[in-house]
Amino acid sequence: MEFIEDSLVIGQEWKGDQRVILFVIMKSGFNLDSKKVEQIKSDIRSSCSHRHVPEKVIETEGIPYTINGKKVEIAVKNIIQGKDVDNQDALINPDVLEYYSNIPEILT
Repeated sequence: MEFIEDSLVIGQEWKGDQRVILFVIMKSGFNLDSKKVEQIKSDIRSSCSHRHVPEKVIETEGIPYTINGKKVEIAVKNIIQGKDVDNQDALINPDVLEYYSNIPEILT
């Protein structure tokens, strides 16, 4: 999408099930508003399936990457689930992990 710089998807254990959470970094000059959230969900629904549509779309400050340039979904998922993150020294940007430890939107 023309307004998304980067993104990360995780499954969050929620009320005995899993829900999809999509974290996005917006390109400069764009803000994540309800219209863009609906556009994201609609595009995912039409290009994938309703099972892939995120329950939450949350703007984030950063996405963790390994030194090899791979996204680290498991680190974010662990933080969201209240677990420790191992091997933070293998990340290019471990400082972004702190953001994920206090996101009010994931509590509802």
